[in-house]
Amino acid sequence: MKLKSLMLGVAAAAAATTAQAADLPVAPEPVDYVRVCDAYGARFYYIPGTETCLRVGGRVRTQIVANNVLEDGNWSDRDSDGYSWLARGYLFLDARTATEFGTLRAYVSMYGDSSNGDASGFTMDNAYIQWGGL
Repeated sequence: MKLKSLMLGVAAAAAATTAQAADLPVAPEPVDYVRVCDAYGARFYYIPGTETCLRVGGRVRTQIVANNVLEDGNWSDRDSDGYSWLARGYLFLDARTATEFGTLRAYVSMYGDSSNGDASGFTMDNAYIQWGGL
């Protein structure tokens, strides 16, 4: 009798476990957040949820200059630094969308400077909107 009860208990537990496994939610399909946009050349990507292609680019430049190296007073008195430096960061954004009248393009490029620790903020270098090649 004990064996029969034990077998029924094991079967009931197995059935309950199987039922719970069937009730688990199905994993959602993976979303492709970053899609490559080949329509306008290399390094363009689709903005998620739109058909607009965006290219983000930039670079950083730095320069260090030794000043007045041959002047004796500059190094001994320390009345001025013996060096100066400049760092400049460039950023550009290029967004393009195909319309029935041609490509709609918005382009912005800017840069920011920092010289000897003093930041000057960003300067707008170029900005334009182009529609259908005009």
